[in-house]
Amino acid sequence: MISRLNSLRIVGLTEKASEKAKDVAKEVMTFSKNNLKVDLKPQDIDLVRRMGKKTTGVNRPVLLKLVTNSKKWEIYSARMSLNKNGNGKKGKDGIYINEDLPPMQAELYKETRKRLKKVGDFWQKGWTENGRVFVRIVDGGNPLFIKDMKQLDGKLPKGGEAVPAIPSDEEGSSEEEEEEEEENMEDVVEEDG
Repeated sequence: MISRLNSLRIVGLTEKASEKAKDVAKEVMTFSKNNLKVDLKPQDIDLVRRMGKKTTGVNRPVLLKLVTNSKKWEIYSARMSLNKNGNGKKGKDGIYINEDLPPMQAELYKETRKRLKKVGDFWQKGWTENGRVFVRIVDGGNPLFIKDMKQLDGKLPKGGEAVPAIPSDEEGSSEEEEEEEEENMEDVVEEDG
């Protein structure tokens, strides 16, 4: 079994017909140096391999397991530079780098991204960190950890309307309720005095 803590998935790297693991490692190191500006050496790599069944004309994702978590985060953080290619597309030439998530978390993240597209005006973005899914509200605020589908349904319903993470004025007490509460407090103070 492969530990996912130090693992990343790279999607979109060109697959050659008869490549071996060492060829994939070279391609990943070259890509990392040229596009991410991260110097990745053979001793940083614990395992590298293509995932899934080989299919003609399809580039299988690359599983990259690194020796240290710090190298993983160096690469994972640098992946943001792939989105700055100016052609309106995400990733560089269709290349994406994501955490290697367990199946349930991968499904949760996939569904979160799908729903974020529907409510893009309210939520700024979604991401994963150490296998956990997060979203952030446009106007700032703290990131919201989405732990499961039930919580996702409460914050980003399938219909596409966002449920605010921060209570709105309608959810708070009305002015009349606040005035009545103040009057009640004054009565208590007068009775005590």
